[in-house]
Amino acid sequence: MEKEEFHIKLKIPEFVKILDEPIREEVLKEVEKKIRPDVEREFHQAAKDAINKKLELLETPKKTPKKQKPSSPKEEKTPVKKTKHCPKCGKEIDADAKFCRFCGVTMEEGAPSPKEEKTPVKKTKHCPKCGKEIDTDAKFCRFCGANL
Repeated sequence: MEKEEFHIKLKIPEFVKILDEPIREEVLKEVEKKIRPDVEREFHQAAKDAINKKLELLETPKKTPKKQKPSSPKEEKTPVKKTKHCPKCGKEIDADAKFCRFCGVTMEEGAPSPKEEKTPVKKTKHCPKCGKEIDTDAKFCRFCGANL
């Protein structure tokens, strides 16, 4: 398989532009060697995040929120949603998901369906570093690794 590349254009700082051509090329090669691993790692993580977000959009249909009556403290219940486990990776996903958001396998109609369960909806918050939605009980961000 042919390796594909993704190129990013960056502005060269003025103080580098004034160098003689051979020296400028050497400086730019050194800079590339130094930053390439970080850029590739960030690109890899951003691509995974984008794919996960797309898969989540496919899994959960958009619903308009219904107005709920204010509940008394005695009646307050934890909201639940139906879930099932992916037949390939075994992770928990929404019962109506068409694709697994973890491994991408298609949930084919007629395939033996894993046991459906009612699971409490997890409360979430946003990571202060990257802004992604994470579980409130998380100690580290699952997207950027920030210590919470």
